Amino acid sequence: LPAVQDGPGVLKETLLTELDVLLDELRKRDLTAVVVLNNFWQWSGGMAQYVQWHTGEEIPYPPPHQNGDWNTFQQYIARFYTLPAAVAQFNEVLKKIVVRKNTINGILYREDPTIMAWELANEPRGVNQAAAMLAWIDQTAKLIKSIDTNHLVTTGAEGYTSSPE
Repeated sequence: LPAVQDGPGVLKETLLTELDVLLDELRKRDLTAVVVLNNFWQWSGGMAQYVQWHTGEEIPYPPPHQNGDWNTFQQYIARFYTLPAAVAQFNEVLKKIVVRKNTINGILYREDPTIMAWELANEPRGVNQAAAMLAWIDQTAKLIKSIDTNHLVTTGAEGYTSSPE
């Protein structure tokens, strides 16, 4: 999947317009969506990209992509929760999306019944940062609810995982 940002805080309007189209088409069919706001895994950037932007360190992608391993990769990503600048930048992007006005139908996302829930991230994991991850979940959910009281907020977790911690 393509990333929503071309660079730190630079959103791809074409992808957001495609999201507008998708939400409008779902609305026409009386369907709902869960909008995922971040990603723990390597597809489409997500938390790893925020860590790279704010540390300057190369992302240790696991095989077959590069020469990293899964444990190193997960520990790298989990540092996202402990980087205040990375979290702040994500929060700015989150706010832009939650308050967005659909360019197709004019409905504000935070008022659109087509959106069933905001999902904080695809499969967030603590990986030696469980306390920081839980704090991030709590703070991010509160941020969303402070600007959108109409929708559910989900963690994106798939229950207990075998990750360290």
